[in-house]
Amino acid sequence: MYPPQFIPPWTPTTPYYVLTIPERQPPPAYVTTMVATDPDNDVVAYMLVNDTGEFNLVPQTGNLNFVLSVKLIIRLGTV
Repeated sequence: MYPPQFIPPWTPTTPYYVLTIPERQPPPAYVTTMVATDPDNDVVAYMLVNDTGEFNLVPQTGNLNFVLSVKLIIRLGTV
């Protein structure tokens, strides 16, 4: 009945995270773990919206990893 509640900095008025990816880390580089609780005690699962393939988000744990190399991202940006 109620949506999951994410920890700050996520809020209903700013429903996103701004993250920093560590430099010079070989993929897959750990970025963060998303954390949410459900007021109805339902199981929380995570997914990426508009997934570009640059990240891997584990639905069951919320672990977010950067999976592309910087060289590949630059090449994708110039196509």
